[in-house]
Amino acid sequence: MKNAWQRLFCALALSISLILSACGSGGQPFLMDVQSDLIVTATNPDSLVIQTAVGTLEAEIVQEFNDRFELDVFNLNASATFPDLGPINLVLDPNFPASATVYKLNRNNNPSGTNTMRLSLIIETPEQNLTLSDLTLSSNSASLQLDQDLPPLTFFFQGQPMQIDLSTLQVQIPASLIVSFFDPQ
Repeated sequence: MKNAWQRLFCALALSISLILSACGSGGQPFLMDVQSDLIVTATNPDSLVIQTAVGTLEAEIVQEFNDRFELDVFNLNASATFPDLGPINLVLDPNFPASATVYKLNRNNNPSGTNTMRLSLIIETPEQNLTLSDLTLSSNSASLQLDQDLPPLTFFFQGQPMQIDLSTLQVQIPASLIVSFFDPQ
């Protein structure tokens, strides 16, 4: 009987190890889906164009607690192509650290805290780059969203002033990261 319990324990430990390694534990990077609605307008108000930039964010677990993970975010790449303008890319600003705190779900299927992410972005337009520093995304679900409304940013394209508005920014936390085998409460 003791041998059967040992095999069951080893199988359970292996399963937990595989699940954690799939979500980036132990220094392995993992991806999160990113989506952002971008609104570009020229000086003529009739020229409003909305595109959805899609891409991925790459992160790594730096510390695990019973109730949460602390993450380093080190890569974000999302893009959308606008007619008559070309591609606009969202990337991380390498001059500022990016991090996240992701809470595990307790036995009542509620997170133990508010999931948060802090990052700074560069918006690459065809002729110039724009920066958005110290953005905060948060939620009590697996979909992190911007905490604040951002003002439109002005840029120039072929000598004409234009504005871009990052109206939404969402990062999807992988389900395997928030599931916990321990009740933190």
